[in-house]
Amino acid sequence: MKRCFYVVLLVTLIILAGCATGKGDAYSMSLYRAVAPEEGVTYVVGHRNPDSDTVCTAIAYAKLRTALGFNTVAVIPGKMNKETQYVLDYFKVETPELLEDAAGKNIILVDHADYQQAVPNMDKANIIEVMDHHQPAGLSFENNLVYRSAPIGATATMVYNEYKVNHVRIDRKTAGILAAAIMSDTNNLKKERTTEADRIYLAELCKKAGIQKPKKFYKAMKSEGRSFEGLTDEEIMLTNYKEFEFSGHIAGIASVDNPDDDALWEFVDRMDKAMAAYAQKTDAEHIFMKLDADGDEGQEDFTVFLYCGKGAEEVAKKSFPNAQTVNGHLVCTPKLNRTNDVVPALKDTYEGMAK
Repeated sequence: MKRCFYVVLLVTLIILAGCATGKGDAYSMSLYRAVAPEEGVTYVVGHRNPDSDTVCTAIAYAKLRTALGFNTVAVIPGKMNKETQYVLDYFKVETPELLEDAAGKNIILVDHADYQQAVPNMDKANIIEVMDHHQPAGLSFENNLVYRSAPIGATATMVYNEYKVNHVRIDRKTAGILAAAIMSDTNNLKKERTTEADRIYLAELCKKAGIQKPKKFYKAMKSEGRSFEGLTDEEIMLTNYKEFEFSGHIAGIASVDNPDDDALWEFVDRMDKAMAAYAQKTDAEHIFMKLDADGDEGQEDFTVFLYCGKGAEEVAKKSFPNAQTVNGHLVCTPKLNRTNDVVPALKDTYEGMAK
């Protein structure tokens, strides 16, 4: 029977805010020495279909560990989206190499803790550390590891905290990509999950990065991210796609912003077809998509909730019983958040069906 020993660090808001004043201790170094491999390179990698938080935190965290004396390299698990590429290009940060197979490698996971979202063969890797701001998922370990988890808006906030705790100076470029990551994952501090720590650290990082007009920078980021020029419909669907396991069911959940308010239902039809085509290539039993759209003037923004797969319609309707049916699709107002709304609702539905 596998035995798992966890070094659990609950990074609370109080600790984060306290570190924002410059206070901290050297606890991280002793933990690194306890679990880090003595030989070979360690790879820092985020989840598949990478977003700005997962890529930027991997780069920044690898740089921190390198400064602390560890042979650490940031890698990406797949093609980056346009928003993330814009961020790296803006701050002139080199795009990390692609990691296609994790087997036998020393790994640090950031922004996820789930084999379903990880690089292939992650179960055959030597995972030495996890840093994430989501709920723990189905990972198992043979070895000791450092596990950092915090209920905050972005993993980037946690990474910047590690710079402060270890008294490592952060350069302008790294501060810039971490600031962008916090903006991206919190919708520029507007998501419900956003904490005071995210706000304090974003302000600090913007100052260090020379981002004088954060709102303007965020708008440019999102504008680039909503541009699907040159992408196939399947690539659009996969720009922000994650797979989850719920009571033995594998479900993929995509999140896409409607690029053209005047052509919403045409775009919905395209995404329906893209989901159906992708369903033939994946092991996911059901595929869902939250397609966010802007409401008319004076009206709330909303989500069109799409579904694909045998039984997916039943799951979707049970998960969102208050949704309206418009043009044969479920419409949820106000718009849904994947982490706070979609995942918990689907989890409850699948658990209820399993009883």
